[in-house]
Amino acid sequence: MQRFNHWHPVVIIAIAIVLQALPDSVTLLRYQSDAIASGQPWRLITGHWVHIGWMHLALNCAGIALIALLFSQELKTVDWFASVTLGALAISVGFILHNPQLQWY
Repeated sequence: MQRFNHWHPVVIIAIAIVLQALPDSVTLLRYQSDAIASGQPWRLITGHWVHIGWMHLALNCAGIALIALLFSQELKTVDWFASVTLGALAISVGFILHNPQLQWY
């Protein structure tokens, strides 16, 4: 039986908390269409790491914890990394293609 790999979600949650606590991180990292168009492609991913407020962050962290509890034995480091990175990228591409008038997220 494989043991619970708990460090992946802990790292994800810790990064999200640190980003939330840093002044101006939301403004600097959020998905912002004009900033992306002017050469800031990292926002395609980082926009999904910042939150509008602490309650928004808490709800997302609860979701990460639930995923960890349900699937910790199946998910390896590469799975967590791919899910977080490719998921964020896919959502951002969806915004660009299907909601081009979206200014920021």
